Amino acid sequence: ERTYPHLLRLFRELGVSTQDAEMSMSVRCDGCGLEYAGARGAAGLFASRAALRVRYLTLLAEVPVFHRAARRLLARRPHAGVTFGEFLREGGFSPYFVTHFALPLVAAVWSCPARTALSYPAAYLFRFLEHHGLLSVTGSPQWKTVTGGSSAYVAAASKHIQRVRTDSPVESVRRTGRGALVTTRDGASETYDAVVVATHPDQALRLLADPTPDEKRLLGSFAYSRNSTVLHRDTSLLPRSPRARASWNYHMTGCS
Repeated sequence: ERTYPHLLRLFRELGVSTQDAEMSMSVRCDGCGLEYAGARGAAGLFASRAALRVRYLTLLAEVPVFHRAARRLLARRPHAGVTFGEFLREGGFSPYFVTHFALPLVAAVWSCPARTALSYPAAYLFRFLEHHGLLSVTGSPQWKTVTGGSSAYVAAASKHIQRVRTDSPVESVRRTGRGALVTTRDGASETYDAVVVATHPDQALRLLADPTPDEKRLLGSFAYSRNSTVLHRDTSLLPRSPRARASWNYHMTGCS
């Protein structure tokens, strides 16, 4: 309810069931042997011998300091375009905290390379983390997942739509005096009163046959990075300690 109230309202209207889900996160570093998991209590935080080292204990002490500093930045207007990397440097956070907590957190949330996260606007990042209850040690909302997976709400929504066309990739959307002309890959064209382009910005820009200067500027301003995804059951990639295994597991091959 706190993070996605409109989506949950849609699910209720469609009769789509949800259930509680765990969204814990772990970090495993092969460089120093550290393994820990958040949202798992003391057992998760101290799941490896490396957790007793001073630099890890210092990391734990820096976490609430990081949270408070992030909330202060959000309360400040304007934010002066501070990047995440600048925020960490100005805050005096230890290199170990940066590499073993801050960067894994952001990289896991956004599925981006850790170093790319340093160039993120800090205010944008912290606003997202605060909205999801990730700028405090306690008080995180209960996460949910759709019972039966995403196909459950796609099927439910389809029942309320008069006509659904599948396997019809759209090639272009062109404005006309009567509305919008939609042309599909098979060459067929149809005119509609209005069109909602529910795609990523770069895809929307490619679909528009006659984008305005503002549409080119706004939709073309997003940068993307390519990620490789592997579906596997290889438990050797997880933290060695079962106590440190979580929903999201961040694996570092070295400390840097």
